Amino acid sequence: MNWLLPWLNQGELREGDRSLVRDLRTGRAGAPLRIGLSLVAAAGLVSVLMFMFGVLDQGGRIRDQHVAMGLALAGATWCVSLAWLWSSYRKWRRLIATICTVLGIWLVAIPVCVIISEVVRNESFLIAGTIFLGVSATIGTIVVNAHYATRGRPLEDASGAIAVVCPQCRYSLVGLESCQCPECGASYTVDRLIKEQDYALLRRIPHDETEITAAPALPPRIVPADATNH
Repeated sequence: MNWLLPWLNQGELREGDRSLVRDLRTGRAGAPLRIGLSLVAAAGLVSVLMFMFGVLDQGGRIRDQHVAMGLALAGATWCVSLAWLWSSYRKWRRLIATICTVLGIWLVAIPVCVIISEVVRNESFLIAGTIFLGVSATIGTIVVNAHYATRGRPLEDASGAIAVVCPQCRYSLVGLESCQCPECGASYTVDRLIKEQDYALLRRIPHDETEITAAPALPPRIVPADATNH
C-alpha cells in the first residue's frame, strides 16, 4: 500500500499529524476539509438510504411515509455529523448551529406533513398548521441566534474567573502563565488574545472612551506686571 499512497509513509509523519480526529477536535482543520467531509457524510447517508429502499422495494413494501421517515432519519443523522464536524470551528460555529437547527425543524415538519396526508382524510388545515409552525420555529431560531451572535461573551465564567479561551479551539486558558494554547498549540500576543475574546462589556463601551487621550494643556499663568516690581 505504501507505493499507492506514498504520502502515508509512517516514517515521514509526526505522531500529531496522523490524527484527523484530533485536528477536527482542536480546531486545526480548516473550512475546506470540513466542507468536504460534510459532503462525504451527506453522500454516504443518501447511498445507504437508497440501498435500503432498493432492498425493501423488492417486496413491494415501500410507501410514501416510509420514504419520508427514511429521509428524515438520514437528515437528522447528517445534522448530528455537521454539528460534530463544525463545533470546533469558531468562525462559523453559530451559523452552522443555526443551519443545523433549521434543517432539523424541516426534517421533522416535512415527514409529519406526509404522514398527515396519508392518514387523515381532510388534511389541508393540519398540513397548513404544521408548515406555519415550522416557519415560526425557523424565524425564532434565526432571531435568537442572531441576538446571541451580536451580544458578545460574558466577562466571567460560572466559577467567577475571567473567561479566557483560545480563539481557535475554544480551550480554556484560565490559570495559564503563557498565551499559548496547550490544546491546539496556537500562540497569541496579550493584546490580540484580549481582543479575540469578544467580551460583551467591551462592545458596550463607546469607541471614543477606549482610546487614551492626552490631558488638556493648561493655559499659561499670567503674572501681573506690578507683581514683578515688588
